[in-house]
Formats: sequence, C-alpha cells, structure tokens
Amino acid sequence: MVLALKAGRHATGVGGTWRIECSLQAIEEVTGLSRPNVCRALKRLEETGVIEREAGGGRGKPTTYVLNLKTVSSKTPLFSGLNT
Repeated sequence: MVLALKAGRHATGVGGTWRIECSLQAIEEVTGLSRPNVCRALKRLEETGVIEREAGGGRGKPTTYVLNLKTVSSKTPLFSGLNT
C-alpha cells in the first residue's frame, strides 16, 4: 500500500478501495523491480482480485489502478517467484 502511494501521482481512497494513478516506470523506481517483474506482479495482483486496471494509460500516460484491500489476506501469495 505504501509503495503504491509512493509511486502514484494521485491517490484517493474510500473504505477498502483506493484509486492510484501511476506509471510502470514509477513502480519500477519505487520497488527496485525490473519492468518484466513489475508486469508479472501487476498481472498476479489482477488475477487475485487485488487490483483492477482501468482503460487508458499507455505511452507517456499513467494508468489508473483500483486497489481493493478487502481482497488481500496474509495468505495471498502476491510476489513469490519474482527476481529483483
């Protein structure tokens, strides 16, 4: 959550849902992960329902991610198998 807020250009939250606007480059810089690992992590987060990507973003434009904290549990394996 803190990493997402640090990487985001704009974040708003209500209850357990946050909307975060950020670029892949910003996520790479904050996490220290390579672009392929960032993309794999985002895909895994989408598959587990932790985030949803909104249409838009792309070349030079940040993507808006909807972070649903209600779906996160201590047993959710989000980043296993990623190399830094």
